[in-house]
Amino acid sequence: MNYNLEHYVYMNLVKLGHEIKFYGYKDKLGRLANPIRMAITRSKLVRDAANLFWLNRINDEIKEVAESFRP
Repeated sequence: MNYNLEHYVYMNLVKLGHEIKFYGYKDKLGRLANPIRMAITRSKLVRDAANLFWLNRINDEIKEVAESFRP
């Protein structure tokens, strides 16, 4: 399985004894996660569309997780 930097940061913070709540987009997108990530990082047009329809909602969910988890 291929992971992004955030997953490796998560794994190492856990190894150091920190309590971590991981929020990953792959759970939401499944097999489409990597192609979508690649398109977003390589195309401003796709990134702008993703921000409008998807990334802002994901950011709001991350804020909710952080507020309830209280890191």
